[in-house]
Amino acid sequence: ANDAHNLLRPELIESLYYMYFLTNDKMYQDWGWNIFQSFEKYTRQTDGYSSINDVRNKDNVRPRDK
Repeated sequence: ANDAHNLLRPELIESLYYMYFLTNDKMYQDWGWNIFQSFEKYTRQTDGYSSINDVRNKDNVRPRDK
């Protein structure tokens, strides 16, 4: 797929939680934490969070909702 946007959907984080729960492999927990930190850094707005048009360039993150 050629999709470069992030709509802040929870399915990946939920999957990482279940993978950690089933395997007890800290790698899944670390991945979830890294994603959370990125959400805070790149999607946080004054009134909440915004999806991102293009996640491929972290130096030019433009929120979809502003």
